Amino acid sequence: MALTELAIGIYSSVEKGPPVKALLAQPDTWQMVRNPQTIHELFASLNKSNALLHHLNVFLNNRIGGSQAVATPTKDSSELQRLEQIEEIEKLKKKLEKKDKSIQKFTEATRKKDEEIKKKDEEIKELRTRLKYAREEASSVKALREEIAELKRLKEKSRYYLEWTERDNEKLKSSLKDKERLVRAEKDSIADLNTRLRDIWQIKKDLTEGLQERNDRVLALQIQVEDLKAEVAKYQEASNSQDQELHDQSNTKPVDQAPNLRKNIEAEHRYLVREIEGVKDTLKVQNEHIRKARETLAICTLRTKHGKTRVVKRAAQQPSQVHRGLYLRNGEVKA
Repeated sequence: MALTELAIGIYSSVEKGPPVKALLAQPDTWQMVRNPQTIHELFASLNKSNALLHHLNVFLNNRIGGSQAVATPTKDSSELQRLEQIEEIEKLKKKLEKKDKSIQKFTEATRKKDEEIKKKDEEIKELRTRLKYAREEASSVKALREEIAELKRLKEKSRYYLEWTERDNEKLKSSLKDKERLVRAEKDSIADLNTRLRDIWQIKKDLTEGLQERNDRVLALQIQVEDLKAEVAKYQEASNSQDQELHDQSNTKPVDQAPNLRKNIEAEHRYLVREIEGVKDTLKVQNEHIRKARETLAICTLRTKHGKTRVVKRAAQQPSQVHRGLYLRNGEVKA
């Protein structure tokens, strides 16, 4: 209904209403015909109005003809009436021509507006594309800001870790200095142990050599004791036989050699016994020295499953503590 009124207003604007340009300049008109479907409906309404005008024209012509057939006025009045109708028809034709021109102008203006609308649509598409790119850039900028914030957090965390590492390094340096002092002290104790062990090895060597000599002497003494025992037994048998002969020969001259020989044998026997006891005591003392030296070596060394000889840490001062970072080679402590 609004489109029909618009069409009738456009047609009647030639006589009564404002001009077509003023009507087209109104924003409500272009707001209404902005849609192509609306423009199509508007032209359909205009065509319908043209058809109505055509039917009106035919109706008037028929009416004029019918009035001529029915009425019988005078010739002058009928002629005057026909001229008026012709004049009215001419006026209607002029109106139709004017309306056609206004329709053409409206169509041309509509076409121009359509072109402008297309341009505006292209601009809108371009603006939408730019807006899309701008949003993507904004999202990328947001991601970059988040990444920068994360990098700042990581930087702060790395700074904290760096400070913690520096503090830890200071502690490690101080502990390293303490360990260096301990190592120097251990090296000094190792050198002391090396000196003591060399002395022990020398004592052991001397004791071993002396023990061998003592063993040789004891063996020689044992041989002499066996020989002396054999001689004592021989002399005993001889003395027994002589005692028997002296017993058989009573009131005879006593023999002075047998008591002297017995005394000599007993004295020699006592001497050999004292010598053997002295050798045994000496062997006991030497064995005690050897046992102590072996205990000292056992305290100072410890054989491991890897075939190396480990050394007790500060064996002289603390024999119960084992230092597994050292080993003994050729009688010397090695780190």
